[in-house]
Amino acid sequence: MCMSISNFEFLLQHDPIFYQLASSAEQFFRADPNTTLIKIRQLSEAFAKSISFQLGISSTEYKDQNGLIYLIDRKLSLDPVVKDLFHTLRKEGNKAVHEFNTSHKQAIDALRLGQKLAVWYHRAFGNDKNFQ
Repeated sequence: MCMSISNFEFLLQHDPIFYQLASSAEQFFRADPNTTLIKIRQLSEAFAKSISFQLGISSTEYKDQNGLIYLIDRKLSLDPVVKDLFHTLRKEGNKAVHEFNTSHKQAIDALRLGQKLAVWYHRAFGNDKNFQ
């Protein structure tokens, strides 16, 4: 069986769950775009939880992903584009979970946004000076 290369392989150096979520999102795209969107939303949540751990934010300090993004932003002063990526993926992922229907266009848009967020995370929290 030939394994296709993921656009998220660089995440392997951070946490295997990041890569698992992202590559699953890619794999499900054709057959189940709804799952793709849910997986990308989970990836953004995994990034937020990883960041909160690194910043010493306790899970008792927030009740949901929106609250966690707010706390991360207060500590890091996130670039508005990055903050918007987190919020867009949160909202679109919630729609996918509760409305059960996602188009291929919505799924590919989410994959693109997830890729942008993953690259930001890799650059902000990684140590790969040669990353392009």
